[in-house]
Amino acid sequence: MPPWMSTLKSRATSGSNYHTDDIHGPQPINPRHYGDRTWLTEKQRKFAMVSPAQAAAIVADLEYKATQDEFQRPMIEQVIKQALQNY
Repeated sequence: MPPWMSTLKSRATSGSNYHTDDIHGPQPINPRHYGDRTWLTEKQRKFAMVSPAQAAAIVADLEYKATQDEFQRPMIEQVIKQALQNY
């Protein structure tokens, strides 16, 4: 499994919404060092290399995970929805 996929899957299933957090999205990272770059633009840049087929595989895997874990299902579905909106 590629590192980016395992990172996204672990974030989605661990309760961390670091990669899809709409609250931190518009905040600048560090204006002195990165200029106008925000957390959202940095996340989009990081995942820009993911092809549509790879993204579909990630979504399918997360949807399967959601069906296996009723407790985390709402959170996983929220992460999928936010990720698809943001990327």
